[in-house]
Amino acid sequence: MRYTENSRPEPTERLVFSLRELYSSFGYKRYRMSKFEEYDFYSRNKEFLVSDQIITFTDTNGRLMALKPDVTLSIIKNSPENSGISKLFYDENVYRVTRSSGTFREIKQVGLECIGNTDPYCLSEVMYLASQTLERVSSKNALTLSHLGILGKFAASVGGDEYTTARLLECASSKNTHDIDSICVSAGIPVCNASAFKQLISLCGAPEQVVDQIANIEGAPDVNKEVGELISSMGIFKDSPVRSKIVIDFSVTGDMNYYNGIVFKGYVDGVPDSVLSGGCYDTLMRKLGKRSGAVGFAIYLDKLERLFGEDSEYDSDVMLVYEKGSDPALIRKAAEELNSKGLTVFCTPDAVKDRKCRYVCEFKDGKVKGTDGIS
Repeated sequence: MRYTENSRPEPTERLVFSLRELYSSFGYKRYRMSKFEEYDFYSRNKEFLVSDQIITFTDTNGRLMALKPDVTLSIIKNSPENSGISKLFYDENVYRVTRSSGTFREIKQVGLECIGNTDPYCLSEVMYLASQTLERVSSKNALTLSHLGILGKFAASVGGDEYTTARLLECASSKNTHDIDSICVSAGIPVCNASAFKQLISLCGAPEQVVDQIANIEGAPDVNKEVGELISSMGIFKDSPVRSKIVIDFSVTGDMNYYNGIVFKGYVDGVPDSVLSGGCYDTLMRKLGKRSGAVGFAIYLDKLERLFGEDSEYDSDVMLVYEKGSDPALIRKAAEELNSKGLTVFCTPDAVKDRKCRYVCEFKDGKVKGTDGIS
């Protein structure tokens, strides 16, 4: 019970509990990853890892093992080939080198995957759950999406070989039109050929607005099919209050060796980088020998540490100092009444100086005193 001496759950822990409930309510089953898996699988697929550095050790049977560096690859490896749909969510600690510290860290990662005979609804549902995930982090959020098929066709329409196209796509994420011109010049391509591509990557706004703007780009390649997929994926947000937080932005890109089709990223106010990313990754499935479709996302809880920093200031909401000799049942009822208001309660016969609480109340003569200001 919350009124015991157990410390107040950290904001991240409360978020994880909330997300488990959300994903389970949509029929997603929890995936539990083995702490150690054979290194060979990850070694062969390092290009798909956030960091190619992996903690390894030799097991007693002589096999080289890896301390789990990634959850999605594990799910794909263990997913059976069938005609049905497998909906999984995970809440796992992974071990990888972070950009900020350059050292290994244990990172809590939460996400979900829909694998199998996926269809447009599966994609829409995953996007909807991504938006609801952001809502549980902060009401000030945005889910931004784009379509790699559209980006790829516009980039290819500029001309040049695959290497040139890849370099152009790298410029999209930063909307770097100057380097696009430089790439064209170095490849012997007229700069005017990149006009449509530069217009595309500058687009950002409400889905209906951006779709109309794509149609008006002069010299655009045929992307009617891909635009139709974007429009279809928006259907699940009809009449939803979060629809206004959905943005199409063609600076949202992804590794085309990994993703295909629609990709998305999530942002919350107070964090300068994306805290969530995902999309369709049929391409990765093919590279790992799977015929199934797949779509999913992950939320990076380590990026929320700054956002949740102030919430960790208190151990409990209320310190309830009871009079010695008070009836235990009455103390319990008083604590439960405070619990019903969403407050955590630390009960103690004497005030504890090193216990950080928002409020200090007294329980005396069978009543709680000092609750003024507690909502």
